[in-house]
Amino acid sequence: MRRLLKIIYSLYNRKKFSYCGRNLRIHFPIKMYNPNKIKIGDDVSIFEHCWFNCGDNINEPSLLIGNGCSIGRFAHINAYQKVIIHDKVLFGERVHISDATHIYENYNIPIIDQGAKFIGKVEIKQGAWIGSGAVILPGITVGKNAIVAANAVV
Repeated sequence: MRRLLKIIYSLYNRKKFSYCGRNLRIHFPIKMYNPNKIKIGDDVSIFEHCWFNCGDNINEPSLLIGNGCSIGRFAHINAYQKVIIHDKVLFGERVHISDATHIYENYNIPIIDQGAKFIGKVEIKQGAWIGSGAVILPGITVGKNAIVAANAVV
């Protein structure tokens, strides 16, 4: 029964994306802002409680997920303008990736009231492994077949 529910949930969500390849597996639940800005390749697994936050101020997909990727539970990806995850990338649990940051230019205004801004694209090359709890900051490129250790900040 769980397998059937996962299939139904995956089919329901795949229609929301800009593009979605074959054999998408989404584990209930996930949270998405602007899923029409997400492009997903073939044979991708997205595990439960992931959060994809995509910007709506550009005309093309801001989050690209390549073929054969596995995104672990509780992953959080902010793709205000561009996050590229190439083929066969493996995420542990609780991975955080963002191409933007909070604005903190005025010391007289609380940071929460200053908004956020795009800093630089994030690119994770083919075959990389992002360990549990890792944080990938704006403007970072993770190399082909590289390992980002658990709880690392890059």
